[in-house]
Amino acid sequence: RYAVYRQDNGLYGLVGETEETSFIDDNFAADLTVSPPAARNPFSSSGDFPACSGYYQQRQHYAATTNSPDTLFASQTGLRLNMSVSTPLQADDAITAALSAQDVQIIRHFIPLDDLIVLTNAGEWRINSGGDSSYSSDTIKLKPQEFWGSDHMAPIVMGKNIFYVEDGGGRVRSLGFSAQAQGYESSDMNLLSNHLLVEDGPDKYVVSDWTHQQFPEPRLYIVRSDGKILTMTFNQEQKVIAWTTWDTQGDYESITSLRRSLSSVEDGVYFIVKRLVGGNTVRFIERMHTRKFADVRDTFFLDAGAKFDSPVVITGITTADPSVFTAASHGFSDGDEVEIVGIEWVKDVDSLGNETNPDQFNDSRFTLANTTANTFELLKRSWGTGLGLDWDVSTFLPDTSFNLVNDVSGDPRTVEFSSDGLKMFILDDGGDSLILEFDLSQAYDIATAVNNGVSFDYSALTTAVRGMSFSGEDGTTLFLAGYDNDIAVIYELTLSSGFDLSTATDSGNSFDISGTVDEIFDIDADDSGTRLYVATRERLHRDVVFQFSLTGSDITTLAANKQLVPLTLHLRSVFVRKSGTQLFLLDDINGLSDDDTSALTFVYEYTLTTPYDIDTAVFQSRITLNQVSCAKGVFLEPDGGGYDIGFASYDGDTATGISTTINGFSILGDGTKCYVATTKSGTDFVHQFDLSTAYDISTAVDSGFSVDVNDDVDAPGDMAFRPDGTRFFLVDSSNDNIEQYSLSSAGNISSAVADSVNFDFTGESANVTGMWVNTAGTKMWLASNTVPASIFQYTLSTPWVVSSAAYDSKSLNVSAVDADPLGVSVNTDGTKLYWIGLNGGLFHQYTMSSANDISTAAADTTFDLSTNISAMSSPKGGVWKADGTRCYFAGSSDKNLYHINVAEEPSDRKLTITGGCESPAVWDFSLTKTTGDEGKDNTLTYLKGGEARVTTNIISGLVGLHCLNGETVCILADGNLEPDQTITNSTITIENGRKVARAAIGLCYTTDIETLNIEVPSPPGTIQDKRKKITDVLIRFYKSRMPFIGPNSSDMVEIKGREFEKYGEATQLLTGDRTINIPPSWNSNGRLFIRMRAPVPLTILGLFPNMVVEDSFE
Repeated sequence: RYAVYRQDNGLYGLVGETEETSFIDDNFAADLTVSPPAARNPFSSSGDFPACSGYYQQRQHYAATTNSPDTLFASQTGLRLNMSVSTPLQADDAITAALSAQDVQIIRHFIPLDDLIVLTNAGEWRINSGGDSSYSSDTIKLKPQEFWGSDHMAPIVMGKNIFYVEDGGGRVRSLGFSAQAQGYESSDMNLLSNHLLVEDGPDKYVVSDWTHQQFPEPRLYIVRSDGKILTMTFNQEQKVIAWTTWDTQGDYESITSLRRSLSSVEDGVYFIVKRLVGGNTVRFIERMHTRKFADVRDTFFLDAGAKFDSPVVITGITTADPSVFTAASHGFSDGDEVEIVGIEWVKDVDSLGNETNPDQFNDSRFTLANTTANTFELLKRSWGTGLGLDWDVSTFLPDTSFNLVNDVSGDPRTVEFSSDGLKMFILDDGGDSLILEFDLSQAYDIATAVNNGVSFDYSALTTAVRGMSFSGEDGTTLFLAGYDNDIAVIYELTLSSGFDLSTATDSGNSFDISGTVDEIFDIDADDSGTRLYVATRERLHRDVVFQFSLTGSDITTLAANKQLVPLTLHLRSVFVRKSGTQLFLLDDINGLSDDDTSALTFVYEYTLTTPYDIDTAVFQSRITLNQVSCAKGVFLEPDGGGYDIGFASYDGDTATGISTTINGFSILGDGTKCYVATTKSGTDFVHQFDLSTAYDISTAVDSGFSVDVNDDVDAPGDMAFRPDGTRFFLVDSSNDNIEQYSLSSAGNISSAVADSVNFDFTGESANVTGMWVNTAGTKMWLASNTVPASIFQYTLSTPWVVSSAAYDSKSLNVSAVDADPLGVSVNTDGTKLYWIGLNGGLFHQYTMSSANDISTAAADTTFDLSTNISAMSSPKGGVWKADGTRCYFAGSSDKNLYHINVAEEPSDRKLTITGGCESPAVWDFSLTKTTGDEGKDNTLTYLKGGEARVTTNIISGLVGLHCLNGETVCILADGNLEPDQTITNSTITIENGRKVARAAIGLCYTTDIETLNIEVPSPPGTIQDKRKKITDVLIRFYKSRMPFIGPNSSDMVEIKGREFEKYGEATQLLTGDRTINIPPSWNSNGRLFIRMRAPVPLTILGLFPNMVVEDSFE
């Protein structure tokens, strides 16, 4: 469109307009009020370049030129780059206007609201056209509002409030319209937190960068000049202004935010953080993680972290046994363990017509089988821990009870049994001060208990008895726990006849443990006499189980070395399973006094992944005992399983007919053949016997088969057979090496041929008297009586190839126990070591806390061969049946074979509990051994939803994890806190072999909240000069874990977090109120200090103290 102008008296006026390229002038009069605009460029020279810009009323505004710093230049209406003006001026012409102030103010920011807000270095201005007038050079009005001034930092608008940094960077201000003042007023946002930003002085902290987040809550984020972050949460409706400070292992340098997208629930806040990692200075771009979550396992409260979480969506589940799951491209393999959550089933209806949502698989873990690209089946349930279950307290069934009303004068404090289960001992903490002894005609069956009248009076030792336990298996040492005048002491009794209280006397030995524990409740000593477990309660109302070490049941050698803070609320008793693999705790939640008849009793079960080590305890399950009141003591019937010679017996079976001295002995893996290495008439050979009944040596007959080894060895010693009968190793005692033989016909010794392969063990010892090779052929142990008598451990790099053996530089010195070890063996899982001591005639059992690692071996128990098998002379062997229920020996001198039986593990076991508020009693409960096959079938109809996550105890390959190599990180795994770890090779390993499905990993930080001195109106003035006493404080939490609380940072206690959630799960989050009782020592001007050390959420909505103000104190 073209405008046509004509000159009239030296001026140009508008004649007309056309869209054509020609215009016919029919002598139109020129409109001299509309002249052609004159093009101009106010920014043509270097001193006229603008430093700020903004948009308002369809005009682009420019300002802050060097030559005219207080002048704004606005474009023509709708034409952002057109700065032209007309003569005379038109309403849509460009505008030039200067601020009228006492001094020249530099315009720094334009903020368009209803008015155009101008921030200068010295003031705040309001620009508009006034009323309903159009915005033009004729109507523009520039009015100063306040005179504080703004920094160069770009202002932030949240709602109708403008936030800006005061000139100098030392304060944050808010500018908003005041209806009362009919103008804009500026407020100091740092009024109550002016220590956070300091413009001058030695500690100068100013704003170096900032941004804001509007969703989910309005909040400012400020990068302070010292590399810390300040945040200000702002809620205009609630008149909330809340400041916090953040620091990290490094320095924050820059910050920005992005508005939320359609798929996002909140604005994204991004930081550039300078960190020192591995000795190198690096910069990370990090994003603020959301605080919105439905499950505690999805929370993330860490710095510079990464998440392990790869859910696979389930789209179908069959009604079958086992169920078949459909999940496209799941990536799982047979044998994987997965955690399943979020399945919705077709609603079921109960007998009352109420809809239920049955939970068949949710929040459980399963081992997978028959996996395809898009489907998988459940092989077995692993119960959500990755460790599997053994004796599970959730299988408790009430069995029987035994009334003690006529036997005890007070409460039955705890219960113990003799090693054979035929005697029961009750600790009576009443006025009689007695330990009572009962006879049982059926082992561990309290229904057959009879008070035999034997007792021990402990009143000379303690008047406040708390627990007792036999140390060792022979019943000659009994520990007694006393708690007199808040002093915890362990006393030692000696029984000259095992488990016979009539022979008990005070040994004179005791140990004061009050320096380690507060209030003591129970003790439990292990059978080796080297460990003592103590159940205690700290004065801060926290239950703790302490583990002490000692030597040979000598209480004077007691030393605390480990502790466990359990989930219990009022711990009463502790018991460690004989195998050391499970820990049972008795909890009497409401029984806070002995006459509390409303007590609720629970038994907690922990798995010890390293036997006897409470540092490795993992919570397994919990059961409520409705039958028991005021529970005090707990005892589990001993294991009695395979490979435990504490339950061994000899039944008299013998194999005879061997006419020569036996130098070595072995048995075939299927139990149908056994072999002896011997020398006859100057010829060395290995002879074979066949067993018509597998593993029954009484059925052994001479097979007539043998192999002459005279050309290969000079003095045959012990031997080890491969389970499939295709190879064996033979010790040459004369030449100090081991020869290897192969059998072309499996198990037939006559087909054996020397492989011309051997291993020389002289580098470690000479005169090997025993040898054992594990079934895989990868580990070998040699016993030697060369001083010092020891057992040595080797690794075979090629299974069952003796020449590949290499010494592990690990050995066990047994010379102090017996200087002549004759044999050695190890159970199938490598956790137990056995050897024969010739001098003492004992078969020794040791526990290896790390499988197949002899350096971790500790003495466990013994079986007396000389007494139980008196006919056997110079025993050899100690060869085990694979299931651990039978062990075989050869009498080297008497030329016979023997075996001992080891009791098989029963299908159920008794757990005995003492207690009773008004009617003292002892109860038996049966535990059932779980198989792991439970719960893999499905009888319900799948509706929708569900996720499966593979579990692992090794997490590697996460994006970002490599950036933290060498750094110590915090770990939240499945909502549970893990010990801090140092990242190596971008990998972390969850302790104790526990598998997890979700984990958050990153740098740790601590959250602190400290209240101000309490101030409330108090006529005629304030309470600042008066003494204040807070009796309790109500804290209102929102989706939070429980923090520590106290009067200051050096005096805090932890608020108990577990209440009514399902045990075995992660501690759930609390939304609601919790009242905290305040001890008198806490009162200090009514202040409270709250700290969260863990990477879990903490949101406090309010603190409400119950306070008494006293005008005067005597």
